[in-house]
Amino acid sequence: MIYYINIGSNLGNPIINIQKAIGCISLSFRIMDKSDIFLSKAQFIDTKLYDFANIAIKITSTLSPLPLLAKLQEIENLFNITKEKHWKNRILDLDIVQCEKISVRTKTLCIPHKQNLDRDFVLLPLSQLEKKFQVKIVVKYIYGVMKLK
Repeated sequence: MIYYINIGSNLGNPIINIQKAIGCISLSFRIMDKSDIFLSKAQFIDTKLYDFANIAIKITSTLSPLPLLAKLQEIENLFNITKEKHWKNRILDLDIVQCEKISVRTKTLCIPHKQNLDRDFVLLPLSQLEKKFQVKIVVKYIYGVMKLK
């Protein structure tokens, strides 16, 4: 199966954190493609978050989504990640944002990620990997312009 993973970091050296995460991921999965690294402001204004670095990668795996999530969480744990709070500064954040052929809705995993269309830091890197995500950016932009009128 083909999966799209968003990797984000805003603590320590985010670029090095992302590179190390990609190295860890490549030990278990074939990385087919990766986007450039995008820098972005934190999404939620009422929180005191540093700027983020984000990248999207396209991987293949024989794992179904929940075992893949478990493996990605193991990688996060190598970086001493605790996710007790949603919007906080992070050394590393790995999210499955899209899967080639399936949708998943559980307490622990939603594919496609439920806020993909709201997050430029997800859409912009994905748009470098697949044209279908470029269409979503155009639709989002047009909707935003129409909403302003």
